[in-house]
Amino acid sequence: MCCCICGLLLLLLVALIVVLVLNGVIKLT
Repeated sequence: MCCCICGLLLLLLVALIVVLVLNGVIKLT
């Protein structure tokens, strides 16, 4: 159970980082 929850949180964190990086790249260009 805990592993599933940790996995979901990790996926959300990675998705958030990707969105922030993409936004930063778009703003730079």
